[in-house]
Amino acid sequence: MASQSQFLTNRPAQNTSYFIPAQTPPAGTAVDPDNSNLPTLFKPIKIRGLELHNRIIVSPLCQYSTENGLFGPWQFAHLGGILTRGPGLTFTEATAVLPEGRISPEDVGLWNDEQEEPFRKFIEFAHAQGQRVAVQLAHAGRKASTVAPWLGGRQ
Repeated sequence: MASQSQFLTNRPAQNTSYFIPAQTPPAGTAVDPDNSNLPTLFKPIKIRGLELHNRIIVSPLCQYSTENGLFGPWQFAHLGGILTRGPGLTFTEATAVLPEGRISPEDVGLWNDEQEEPFRKFIEFAHAQGQRVAVQLAHAGRKASTVAPWLGGRQ
């Protein structure tokens, strides 16, 4: 008699540089195979070339909790937890394009090469889960600050 553990194995997601369990079907996929009885919110939609498995979109949720703009464990846990619940599209938090253009000193950034790798790891995780991610690029303009407001700095 076969043991139950023979059938309960985590398969790795494909095309990843580290182990991520495959989630098939991706979270948020409709159970009804022909989508005939689904509310519109849960039906797939195609917007130009982007196909979403449902119409739930998570807007950017700023956490203001990085060091040197690096996408870190906090962002990975926060957004990763959202992704595994299956929205059609998830936006990252406001991501600064220049260090001088941050909304706060702890904004996520993509202004140098060091910031690319942690961000890429997160995107790799999202895609391994069958999820779509968008980045909210940000620059705070003349109100930008690299000094925490509670320190009373002026720019």
